[in-house]
Amino acid sequence: MCLESIKYLFLSVFLFSSTFAYAEPLNPKDYKWYRFATKNFVILSLDKDKGQELQTQIEDKKDKYLDKFGFPTELEFKKPCKILLLPNEELLKKCFGIKNSQTEVSSDGEINVWMRIDTNQKCIAEACLAAVGQKYGFDVQFWAFRGLSILSLPPDYIRSILNNIKPYDIKALLSFKESDYYKLDEAKRKEFDANSVLFCMLLRKEYGQDKMHRFIEDSHDPTKAINDLLGFKSFDHFSSVFNRYKSDINNDLSDGRLPDEYLLFKNKNR
Repeated sequence: MCLESIKYLFLSVFLFSSTFAYAEPLNPKDYKWYRFATKNFVILSLDKDKGQELQTQIEDKKDKYLDKFGFPTELEFKKPCKILLLPNEELLKKCFGIKNSQTEVSSDGEINVWMRIDTNQKCIAEACLAAVGQKYGFDVQFWAFRGLSILSLPPDYIRSILNNIKPYDIKALLSFKESDYYKLDEAKRKEFDANSVLFCMLLRKEYGQDKMHRFIEDSHDPTKAINDLLGFKSFDHFSSVFNRYKSDINNDLSDGRLPDEYLLFKNKNR
C-alpha cells in the first residue's frame, strides 16, 4: 500500500471542478491529505486511518452492491471514482456549502464523491450506479439514482424513508432533475426519496430484475418505458397500480408487517 500526501494540483482540480457552490474555498495547503488508490477508486482523506480502512473495503463494497441489484461485479469504472473523505458534517458544510454527502458525474464523465465517513455505503452505491450507466451508454435518471442507493442501506433505515411516503405524481417523479432536488426543503426531499425507493421496489418485486434493468436503461423516455416495457396504456393507468402498491406498503408499515427480507434485494441468479 502506497500512502502519500495529496499533490496540490490534483486536489485543486478535484475540489474545484464541481458545480456545487462552496461556502468558502478549501485551501489544500491548510490541510494534510492522504491519498489511497484501488482499481476503481482514488480516495483523498483527512483521516489517515479511515482512508486506509476504506481502501481495504471499497472494492468489496462495490462488488456487493452490484451483485445485490443484479449488475455484473466485474464492471470496471471508465475512470477512477474520486472520493473526498471528510470526518464530519461541519467540515463538509464549511468547505463546500453542503450538509450531506453528494455524488456528481462531471461533464467529462468523472464520478466525484464528497463524503462524510459515516455515509460511505450509500455514496459508493451511487458511484456504482453511475458507472453502470457509463458502461452501458445510458443516463441513470435521478429517481433511480436515489432509490437504488437508499435500498443499499439497512432495512430499518429504508423503513424510516418509506414513512415519508406522500402522494406524488408519477410522471413528475420520473422526469425529476437532480438540480431541482437540492432546491427542495428537507421534507420535500424525503417525499421524493420515499417515492423513488417505492418505485424501485415496485419494479424489482412486481416485474423482476431484468425488467427493472431495462426500465432504468429506457427511462429517459418514461412514456415509452411505461407503455412498451410494462404494457400500460397511459400514465394514469400505471399510476393506479403505483398508488395501490403504495397503499399496500403503507398498510404493511403501519401494521409492522414489512419484513427485512422484502427490503433486502438479492441477485435473481444467486
